Amino acid sequence: EVVQGPVELALAASGVVGECQLWLPLAGLLDRDKELKRLQKDLEALDKEALRLEGQLSNQAFLAKAPDAVVAKLRARQGEIGHQRELLEGQVKRWSEP
Repeated sequence: EVVQGPVELALAASGVVGECQLWLPLAGLLDRDKELKRLQKDLEALDKEALRLEGQLSNQAFLAKAPDAVVAKLRARQGEIGHQRELLEGQVKRWSEP
């Protein structure tokens, strides 16, 4: 089923691809602790990427030499990471609830 707009599923596997959030209802089928660990690992990977991008975009030498298109792409990715992080944090919150 394809649904547009916000959807709240108590326990569901989920993923973020660009601006899309995918949900698969798994109540009773998925181990809560394992899903929380997976989500935490995804958050850590996003944080690592965000730090790398922040380093590049705060490096004046890099900015002076890099083509405008490259800098624009990195800034766009920074915004995507922020959005994906918000979605993952929401998933962690849902999976953490009893």
